[in-house]
Amino acid sequence: MTLPCPIRARVGVAVLVVVALVTAACSSSSSDGGAGPGGGISPFDARAGTEIPAPVDLPPNSHPASYQVTYRIEIRVGDDEPIVTTEHLSVRRPFESRVETYRGEPPGDELSGTVISRFGGLEIFQSAGEPIVFTTAPLPPASDLHLVEAEAVDRTGGGPGLSEPTGIWREIAGAPCQELRTGTTVVAGDLTPLDDSDPTEWAEVCIAAGSGLLLEEMWYLGDEPVRHRIATSLEIDPVLDDEAFAVDESARLPANEGGGALAPLPEGTSGRFWESSPPAGAPELMTVELVAAGASLRSGELVPVGRFELVSAQPGLGTDIASAADLVISTAWVWATTDGRWITIERGIGSLPTPGHSGPLELEGLPSGLLIAGSRFMEARFIEETGRFVRIHGTLPAADLVEVAGRLRLVDGGLVAVGDDDEVLAELRADAFSDGDESDR
Repeated sequence: MTLPCPIRARVGVAVLVVVALVTAACSSSSSDGGAGPGGGISPFDARAGTEIPAPVDLPPNSHPASYQVTYRIEIRVGDDEPIVTTEHLSVRRPFESRVETYRGEPPGDELSGTVISRFGGLEIFQSAGEPIVFTTAPLPPASDLHLVEAEAVDRTGGGPGLSEPTGIWREIAGAPCQELRTGTTVVAGDLTPLDDSDPTEWAEVCIAAGSGLLLEEMWYLGDEPVRHRIATSLEIDPVLDDEAFAVDESARLPANEGGGALAPLPEGTSGRFWESSPPAGAPELMTVELVAAGASLRSGELVPVGRFELVSAQPGLGTDIASAADLVISTAWVWATTDGRWITIERGIGSLPTPGHSGPLELEGLPSGLLIAGSRFMEARFIEETGRFVRIHGTLPAADLVEVAGRLRLVDGGLVAVGDDDEVLAELRADAFSDGDESDR
């Protein structure tokens, strides 16, 4: 069996985050051993005693604006010595997170890596090197999962069938959680149903009642558990310091070296763009704008309308960004809510990642599209006759996201469209491709 390092993930910055976190784990050594030749505890021992009777009264679903959780993570392969690490995760929704990975059992020994996400920025630091900062799209951190909004947890029997309850409830880190089975690990962002015809991979996940946070995941390849993640502490709605989410701007990689670009559009920019309105009964909405690189954004803070031009980061390409096959150039309109939810409407050109799980989406007045389920967000996507993609991301239930998509309309004078005649886009592309041939794009 092959060690799951790195695990499957989507192309681009999201895969870079997963690789960074897993590399930190794979470069560590367990201080206490494991279930292999070195002895110690096994993943099954780590969850021993957590099973509880099904709760009679479940707390209502909530959406914590911030949280902190510490995980014990064990990676196993065959009879090799297991690798045990500790992960400290701090999240301030909708866009900020900090992940610190340590060697050894909680609370951890030596720091091996840190990943900081914020609006428009991603810093990756490993103890053996220097930090590097990429410019990112206005999306939530890869480490912040939204499994309730993705309807992975369905207690009514009417959900999309992306998970199957095992009938087991557990108490982990002081919180009750429901155990479910999915077709693969949810940590990488995918939400895939079980494949009964090919039961070679699956995961057992335990989702906290109320908050919807991930408290445990046991990932299987074949009949063997290869990675176990279990929460050892959990805090809901802590007050988190701005400094925890600050990135080193001096380490930001330039656009023409694969670092990506994100720029607010000037007032009065002309063009046509898809706009919509929030679903009925949505929480109070705030709109989001990148005031300056690294500007702080907190849940509940009202800021002006967000109008952005984006060139996707291309990790590992160096100055050869012009050859990138999965480059995306787009415009995005961002909403966020006072409780840390968000919606982004994006229109662009380029290659999009293949979804792990999707279904057809037919809406009046729009091309045929896809409704895509993920563990980080839901997505509705379609392709215009021009070949440009339009996608709506959001930490909303599927029905609400479809409602937003159904209200899409093209308007004049709003957000700029992606096109060769647009002056703002031309300038941004010229900067991003200063070492490439603009005529080929």
